[in-house]
Amino acid sequence: MIGLWLLVLTFFISGPAWATPEIHSWQSEHGVPVYFSNLPEIEMIDIEVTFDAGSARDGSSKGISNLVNQMLLEGTEDLDVEAFNRTLGLTGAYISVGSSKDTASISMRSLVDVDKLQPAFNLLRDVISRPRFDSKSIERTKARVAVELQYRAQSPGSRASDRFASLLYDGHPYSSRPLGDEATIRNITRDDAVSYYETYYVRRNMVIVIVGNVSREKAAELANGLGNIIPLGAKAKKLPLVKKQNKAVLERVQFSSIQSHVRMGGLGVERAHPDYFPLVVGNHALGGNGLVSLLFRRVREERGLAYSAYSYLAPMAISGAFVAGMQTDRSQEEQALQVMRDTLESVAKNGLSEEDITAAKLNLINGFPLKLDTNAEIVNYISMIAFYGLPTDYLETFQKSIAAVTSEEVGAALRQYLKKDSLLTVIVGPDTPVAD
Repeated sequence: MIGLWLLVLTFFISGPAWATPEIHSWQSEHGVPVYFSNLPEIEMIDIEVTFDAGSARDGSSKGISNLVNQMLLEGTEDLDVEAFNRTLGLTGAYISVGSSKDTASISMRSLVDVDKLQPAFNLLRDVISRPRFDSKSIERTKARVAVELQYRAQSPGSRASDRFASLLYDGHPYSSRPLGDEATIRNITRDDAVSYYETYYVRRNMVIVIVGNVSREKAAELANGLGNIIPLGAKAKKLPLVKKQNKAVLERVQFSSIQSHVRMGGLGVERAHPDYFPLVVGNHALGGNGLVSLLFRRVREERGLAYSAYSYLAPMAISGAFVAGMQTDRSQEEQALQVMRDTLESVAKNGLSEEDITAAKLNLINGFPLKLDTNAEIVNYISMIAFYGLPTDYLETFQKSIAAVTSEEVGAALRQYLKKDSLLTVIVGPDTPVAD
């Protein structure tokens, strides 16, 4: 069976190539990196502007990056939030924002017809360059964030993830959650928000991605129209290195629930790291491939110890995270934990089976086109390529990069990043089993 799969894998890679979106890149006339892909299938255009303005830049004002990012949709200098939403509605376009630990972004989707595109583009320009920062809107946004924080506080899974990050990145800018904390959010003023915006929403922190049914010349015109409205500013400082965990840590957080939510793992890698693709394959076989992954088989299928068992790789600008997780009844928690530890220790010591690695590679290769079947997904990938400075042929070579990964490389990566004497474990749940 392994030989047959290897034959299929070889045929797939050497056979007719799947047509990936062609990515062009250049510098705008104002020095902003621009990434463009012409997709003529539908009369739409997506524009995403990304800034190095994620929560890693929050400093002592935890949550300010997310707050500022959300405030961009609360009106412009000329339009309050109600007028802004009415005007945007008339264009038929959609403008949204998003933020993470590394980035803050503003996205627009519009029809390419000039009567629709130009009014929407003008609004996008104002959103980026002339946000209103109305005091009442700031307070309303802070209240909305407070509700989100309360919701996360009531979710044991969210509590586990937040605490895991806090311990893994102890003392590093990645340690705090993007939403911040109620106390720090409450103390953020309008002047704080404006200062953060003026510091980080600048050309030296900016990349532009344009995808859709427009020519390269039109894309250049649009990019120039965005670059010329933003001040040059100063490039955000490089983030500090993450201090590596040198001992195993287990922390329990009391939570009134039937199930225990577990996170176990350690530091991972950035996307451009040589170990990235071996870890992608290793993670997929270990717990990233749902019901057929090794963790699910060992913990759930063979022993019925958990409702779910999985792993994920979260690469970022500096060291990302490599995490295994599960959700288990408190009465079975100790046994489930032991099985998870034994599984991680086994793959770190002995690697994964050739069968599991080959199946993971086939699944990743065959499933990759499905991750690029909408403009929105393509924009997300190209924005990732642009922000992290990956090669423009990343999408084209992804499948070959996966196919080229060897079992030895997977084994070496798992040994490096799943060392049992440095694993961090967080459990959020009841101290004692809950009676029926």
